[in-house]
Amino acid sequence: MFAFAQFTGLLATTLNIGKYFIKDNRVLLVLLMGIYLFLGVTFLLLGAYSGAIICMIIGTLIMVEYLYEQNDEKLPNKV
Repeated sequence: MFAFAQFTGLLATTLNIGKYFIKDNRVLLVLLMGIYLFLGVTFLLLGAYSGAIICMIIGTLIMVEYLYEQNDEKLPNKV
């Protein structure tokens, strides 16, 4: 489990570095969802449950923003 947690952490770090080279906003949002998903799995496997919950919530908010952007709508403040 610890080796898989290290692998997902390394993958999240690599994606995090790669996001600086992306210019398209939609691709960037998908990349950010992947980063927070991998970070959430890493924290979950290492036993840091509060960090995993925070990463999953942030990833969900980015997914909602991505879905609204696909329809060319503005994100409502209620969300």
